[in-house]
Amino acid sequence: MKIKIPENFMLGTSSSAWQIEGTAGKVAGQESWADLFFQSDPSRWYDQIGPQKASDFYHRYKEDIATMASFGLNTFRFTIQWA
Repeated sequence: MKIKIPENFMLGTSSSAWQIEGTAGKVAGQESWADLFFQSDPSRWYDQIGPQKASDFYHRYKEDIATMASFGLNTFRFTIQWA
């Protein structure tokens, strides 16, 4: 069975706040829940890669959006969580 997606169909992806923010621009004492979770047990994270490296949309947004477009995505929803 072959499925054809209509031309005007919105196809996209989304991301959560900490995936967008990472740790860019933070100063000591501004840890997010993800920072604290990672610090409590880095072994629970794949290859012990935490928020500082795993979340860098802040610096790589142009590349990330180009990658989404190359997949045929035409929408992107993201959230921020700035206290």
